[in-house]
Amino acid sequence: MTFKTALANSKLIYSVLNRAGITQKHPNFEDYFQDCLLIYVALEEKFANKLPTDPVSREAFFYVRMYCQLVDQLRHENYHTNNQASYAPTVQASAYIDSNFELVDLADALKKRLTAEEYRFLELAYACELPLDYICRELNVSRRTVFRFQKKIRTTIEQLTRENC
Repeated sequence: MTFKTALANSKLIYSVLNRAGITQKHPNFEDYFQDCLLIYVALEEKFANKLPTDPVSREAFFYVRMYCQLVDQLRHENYHTNNQASYAPTVQASAYIDSNFELVDLADALKKRLTAEEYRFLELAYACELPLDYICRELNVSRRTVFRFQKKIRTTIEQLTRENC
């Protein structure tokens, strides 16, 4: 039943793959499509009693969760692919690494300066791109609190960039 449901929602899976930059011309498209099917089924089983009842919210729930898990999988594959390569980085790779060190340092510094709830908001809003209504329900906070989180994160980032200049 769950695989039939997942296949019936193949449009949703195609849109998740498209958003992740995986088109039908991608050499591993079929593998990623199968991975998304498995993610869909796992989500349906894991959240069977907690899924939204209205179809739009349900579809948004699956879309966001599938996208986040697919991106995590792609990052994991990219990490292992890069670490299996030779240790003499090319000019392109070293430029990529240098630009990402700044982001990693910023994320680490933010994690140290923000509360756990604020950092969780940061993950949900910016990494997973979830809507504010969903984030409010997930964190059990008001919209006003979410806006305070946004303001604090912005000022913290500004402070960190001033300190590093």
